[in-house]
Amino acid sequence: MLQEHIEILQKQMLLRLEEIRSAYRHSGNKGANAEQVLRDFLRQFLPPYNRVGHGEVIDQSGASSRRLDVIITNEYHPFLNDLSAPSLFIIEGVSCVAEVKSVLTGAELDRALENLLSFKRLSVTVQKGATVFANLEDISRFVEKRPSFLFALESQLSIGTIKERIETWNQRHSLSVPQQIDAVFILTGSSNHQLWDRCRHTAVRHARGAISTRLRFQRSKERSPARFTPLVD
Repeated sequence: MLQEHIEILQKQMLLRLEEIRSAYRHSGNKGANAEQVLRDFLRQFLPPYNRVGHGEVIDQSGASSRRLDVIITNEYHPFLNDLSAPSLFIIEGVSCVAEVKSVLTGAELDRALENLLSFKRLSVTVQKGATVFANLEDISRFVEKRPSFLFALESQLSIGTIKERIETWNQRHSLSVPQQIDAVFILTGSSNHQLWDRCRHTAVRHARGAISTRLRFQRSKERSPARFTPLVD
């Protein structure tokens, strides 16, 4: 019964994304619409306590991220405004963030990685006495750091090129696994692929007119390929 309900929900999401894809292709102002398109889509399917906004994220040391296109809060974030304008968020109240590109190019990929790295470098302060239930390796990736994604409506880069450029970026900046981008989603295309780099934990998904409903991924203890699970537990 639960599985059937999940499948129905996924079909609804895919249909909505197909509508977005069709409308986007006929839009005259693609660049300005891309960020809002994704934020509006996420608001339709996330629980009420996962609010969707954009702006900057800060930590308790005063460090700040660059401006980010999508910021999804958790139930611990203080209530803000209607989030229609750029806002300031605290890292402990953020579930994940994303950068959005109307057309992904090499320059745009580098820019997105820079912005997301500024978020990954923030420090999460876990309150004294707090209890965390998770696999040990997931604590460094999803608690001490929070997931980050790149979403593009179209791409001038192939799946292989995206993967190679991300690997090169990670090596050049000597990034540990928790500091690396968690996934890339491409909306348009004629095939459905998922690439998984076991060494650097880079997942790239290229979906035909859709992104996966399961945004967060984690590995099993046996280091098997990425297992997608719901963004909010």
